[in-house]
Amino acid sequence: MQKSKRQKAYEKGLLAEEMAAMFLRLKGYRILEKRYKTPLGEIDIIAKKPNLLVMVEVKERKTIDEALSCVSPASQGRIRRACDYYRTSHPVHEKDTIRFDLIAVHMPFLIKHLQNAW
Repeated sequence: MQKSKRQKAYEKGLLAEEMAAMFLRLKGYRILEKRYKTPLGEIDIIAKKPNLLVMVEVKERKTIDEALSCVSPASQGRIRRACDYYRTSHPVHEKDTIRFDLIAVHMPFLIKHLQNAW
């Protein structure tokens, strides 16, 4: 049975998130959560460095520029609210600095990490 366009996009997105997590590990981040779901929204990856908690949105697109430009203000708001929910649920991180990053992936192996994306 042939996969639908939607199924293929979902699988590409999962692969992009795995690649992004591996990329972050290689840069010295510890991955705390992947695909963290809350009633307020989802965060693709929550990563940690000393005194720094990073909320990462991962986008896989045909071009890196397209990926970098596709996080809408509404999406940013959902991610911020999900971050607040996470921090409330995990008070150990209450003193950490928060950063919102974007990782853009273009298959097969092009990855761009934009720190402080918003």
